[in-house]
Amino acid sequence: MLKCEICGSTAIQDETISEVFHVNGQYKLIENILASICTQCNQRTISRETAEHIRKLMNTQQGMDETAYLLQQPANAQRLMKSMANLRAGCNIEQRELLPDD
Repeated sequence: MLKCEICGSTAIQDETISEVFHVNGQYKLIENILASICTQCNQRTISRETAEHIRKLMNTQQGMDETAYLLQQPANAQRLMKSMANLRAGCNIEQRELLPDD
């Protein structure tokens, strides 16, 4: 049985919520997040799996934003398209071993 980490109540219900996250100087609204809500103190709790999914989503969105920014310049867009064509064709690919985490 779930128990509120703030008030200790077991009166918890699942709801979908919206939350604004501040990432790299920008605010991002994420909607339809499944959360457990304490009916006593209104504490919102998100599962680890949901938090990890949101983290991945934010990182993906950041990468898409950066790519869109780079594609605004024709020279950058041309280089990216050439790199993607090389990747698909298997040309100019160099495999490297990743460094271990410290």
